[in-house]
Amino acid sequence: MNDKRKVLKERDRPESLLPLQGTKGVAVDPDTGYSYRYESEIDIERKRKFAERNRDKRLFSFGKMERIKDVSLKLDAKKCGYILKLIPFMEYGTGYLLREDGKVMATKTDLGKGLGVCKVSSRNQIIDSLSSVSVLDQDENGYKLNPNLHIKGAVNGKELIKLFSTTLKKLSNDLKPAELGYLYKLLPFVHYETNLICINPHEEKPEEFEFLKQKAISELFGLNITDTNKFLRKCHKNGILFEGSTIDRRERKYYVNPYLFFRKKGQPDKTLESMFASSPYQP
Repeated sequence: MNDKRKVLKERDRPESLLPLQGTKGVAVDPDTGYSYRYESEIDIERKRKFAERNRDKRLFSFGKMERIKDVSLKLDAKKCGYILKLIPFMEYGTGYLLREDGKVMATKTDLGKGLGVCKVSSRNQIIDSLSSVSVLDQDENGYKLNPNLHIKGAVNGKELIKLFSTTLKKLSNDLKPAELGYLYKLLPFVHYETNLICINPHEEKPEEFEFLKQKAISELFGLNITDTNKFLRKCHKNGILFEGSTIDRRERKYYVNPYLFFRKKGQPDKTLESMFASSPYQP
């Protein structure tokens, strides 16, 4: 028997091929003696998804959405922005914040460098504020982010959002801390399937999606409508958010760049890819 083992989709397997006895997923052409391996659609799709997950080498941490919402209500936008500035320094598995030389940030001076804050009084105020709401933890090794809020490593649950380290580091250099904080306050409202900023981010039925209107976003930011619109337009122009509109064009709705923040496994779908095709935050 000539064993070519050409892979065929099960639906494309010719009727003339006969299953090879005692072997799963292999058939033989009785005329030529060649054998062929065939796979079900389910198996092919499973392998595709597995390969896709393995190709996703982007470094990211997870944020727990309900905890982010709780923290962002207790802190002003600027303090929330400093949380995002610390995310790229997280160590995998431990959550410890690492210096550029790979050592754990053990002092407030170390943290100040990570935060980009030189003035001692300002640095200490930020650290005290983040510690008071259990964002920062400190032990004998140094500082870490609370794993009940942000974790870099294996974690279960659907109410999570990924924060990508490399692109987030670039974003931290492009925006002021308060502007970063406005984005942080949006994270609990990012929809799982679409990356739409909405009231019900865990809703599965498309007809039930309720996007977050500008008035609600301005209240979330603590800004007036004019300043909120100015910030949202800046984010759209710079590829951080994508601005869409309702059919009657009376309301605007916004999508978050999936190369910065994303909830699903694998890669963004074609719709999201097209929205952010020219974004500078692609990996």
